[in-house]
Amino acid sequence: MFAALRTQLCRPTLTRTIVLAVGLAMILIAGLAVMLTIQGAHQANLHEVHRSFDGSAAIASLILDKEIESAERATSELLRFPALRQAVHADDPETAMHLLTVHDRLQGRSLFDALVIAREGKVPWVASGFALRNRGPLLRWLAQQADTTMASPSGLVVVETGEGESIMALVTQGSFRDPESGRAVGQLLGLVALSDRISVFTEMRARANLTGVGLVLDGQLFPGPSEAALQIARLEEVPIGDPEQIVMLDTCRVAWRHLKPDQVVEDIGIVMSTTGAGQDASILIRTVSMLAVLILLVMGGLLVFLTRSIAIPMRDLSIQTRQSPAGPFSPLAVPRLHRYDELGQVVGAFNDLIERIGKHQMELDRIAHYDPLTGVPNRRLLADRMEQAIARSRRDGGPLAICYLDLDGFKPINDRHGHAMGDQLLLAITARLRKLLRVDDTLARLGGDEFVILFNNLHTMVEADQALSRLLEAVAEPVMIEGEQLEISASVGVTFYPQDEADPDTLLRHADQAMYQAKASGRNRYHFFESS
Repeated sequence: MFAALRTQLCRPTLTRTIVLAVGLAMILIAGLAVMLTIQGAHQANLHEVHRSFDGSAAIASLILDKEIESAERATSELLRFPALRQAVHADDPETAMHLLTVHDRLQGRSLFDALVIAREGKVPWVASGFALRNRGPLLRWLAQQADTTMASPSGLVVVETGEGESIMALVTQGSFRDPESGRAVGQLLGLVALSDRISVFTEMRARANLTGVGLVLDGQLFPGPSEAALQIARLEEVPIGDPEQIVMLDTCRVAWRHLKPDQVVEDIGIVMSTTGAGQDASILIRTVSMLAVLILLVMGGLLVFLTRSIAIPMRDLSIQTRQSPAGPFSPLAVPRLHRYDELGQVVGAFNDLIERIGKHQMELDRIAHYDPLTGVPNRRLLADRMEQAIARSRRDGGPLAICYLDLDGFKPINDRHGHAMGDQLLLAITARLRKLLRVDDTLARLGGDEFVILFNNLHTMVEADQALSRLLEAVAEPVMIEGEQLEISASVGVTFYPQDEADPDTLLRHADQAMYQAKASGRNRYHFFESS
């Protein structure tokens, strides 16, 4: 079997085509399977990474909400603190400052990095805070915001310290009001430097299972204290604004998400890095490799099966067809193992086709060379007969008469009695003309009521006159069709070969011209062509 297969591979046969096609299909399918599997796994991993980042962003939003709620709660407690309210109402800044700096009394001392109280145009009336650094710039900046009305109790802002450094801050505000009139007598502003709060980044990193965290506000990135976050800050293109973009950082993936805390309206985002997703590449490659080997084995078995079951039997059929002594239309023998399958059915259908072709060959020949109504030769077969008669006349010297016959008065009969009766009249005239012909003469119909008669071996003019007279008499006899007696005549134009030595088309044209001369002379007569 392998020797036969090797022989087939060396020749341009269907077997080799099948072998090459299946072999290429094997490689393509295996490669495509590997590519699709890797691509599918990659897409699945990428989808999982996106879901992981979405979950981490949701957790970060909750943590940020908690920080905002803590700041707002601390602000509310300070506004409700009786001693502080009394000091603000009494316009006693020393007492208010003392109360803000008493560590044991204020619960917000560990939360706010800067606190400012403004009272009746005095900005700041009291300024305090617990920032370990930048206390002065933060207090000055916060004091400048005392005249600004915020749209909500809290907001996120970017604070420029004036020392080339930016801080992302949470600002809360509230008002001290006169208990009797409800008039605002003072305003409290608190500032929390979120970008400096390690605990916020640490909680986000721990609870969201991240390696690095950075917050984004007004297009500025504020990285957390971790090494991964600092590496994110040094990226040439930090993924900000496109949630579909994921950047590789060493073994980490970095992505941006939009945060949606409930307490603020500012547009804030988070840049996160994580590891762990897509680390099973080696397992995937081994699985895909095993799948590719399995596909190759299956395709190899299919190749052998197709070669033995289809290619080799079809090769044998082609050899049988070429070696058939009767030519390609001889019936083929059905392969031994394929009597009832599709290949056997193809051979059977081919043999049936051969049989039908043989049966219809004569019919095709008749349609191509004979008039469908009368069954006499048509113009094509007449031309062939004239070529043969001219060649025989040149060889033997026998004369040839070409008679162009047109029925007189056929059109009125056809119009008055209908085409069906006209066809029957043509059949009757054709039958009469056939009886006048000899074995080597030819009667042909050119169409309508025009016929051509080819007389061979009319040696004398007397013979020609006798034959043409019998022709006119036969046509002129009345014809009974469906109880109707029809009378008709014929006009005949005649030319002789070799006296009129021309090609078949010219001879027909000359005979046609003579026929019109006969009609012009009174019809029911014949006229001989006279060359000028």
